[in-house]
Amino acid sequence: ALVEIKQKDLSSSYRYFDLAQTLLDAQHEERALKWAEKGQRIFLGDSDRRLLALLADLYHRFGRHDEAISIIWNRFLRRPGLATFQNLKNHADQNNSWPDWRQRAMASLHAATENRDRSELVAIHIWEENLEAAWNEAQTGGCRPDIWLQLAQLREKTHPEDAIAIYQKQIEPILERTNNKAYKEAMGLVTRIGEIANATHSEAAFRQYLNLLRSQYKRKRNFIKMLAAFERDVV
Repeated sequence: ALVEIKQKDLSSSYRYFDLAQTLLDAQHEERALKWAEKGQRIFLGDSDRRLLALLADLYHRFGRHDEAISIIWNRFLRRPGLATFQNLKNHADQNNSWPDWRQRAMASLHAATENRDRSELVAIHIWEENLEAAWNEAQTGGCRPDIWLQLAQLREKTHPEDAIAIYQKQIEPILERTNNKAYKEAMGLVTRIGEIANATHSEAAFRQYLNLLRSQYKRKRNFIKMLAAFERDVV
């Protein structure tokens, strides 16, 4: 009865997902597959991601692994990034084809970001714990500030000078926001630089950097006050 009710409104791909999921919950796998396929054929690239995920899972259940991965691969091509890369791996692992799909995915990402921001490539290498590859990609094409900061944290122990350089570079755009919240955020990075400097016995270089900040941002009085308080307490 519930299926009959839901069949009356199939105006969106989500409705097809909901109907297929209802059938699957009732252990009608073949009927669920039929409706999921129909919804995907009608809406194609505009299909709800939940419908596509359900359809791929159903294909795996029926041993149709190539068709399942084809759906996930097309979604990766439309939205290349860490999340879709991870999803592709999860599906490719089900028939032990990940090495080949990983190679295709990385080639596609490199082609798409040849002369652009490498944020997604860097994020993927970090997730795979290939930190040198992540560093090289970031150096080549740059990445988002949050990923730079993630890289800095990962390189603090092995390459403290790299971490310091990243933190210093991120401080400047933060201070351009000109508000106390931004100043506190910047001071958090200043504090971290100080901790690394202390651990690596480079306190003199850190004091020079503080002098540079004080000179460069002397008009930002609230920030200078925070900097002065930090120096009194720590330096």
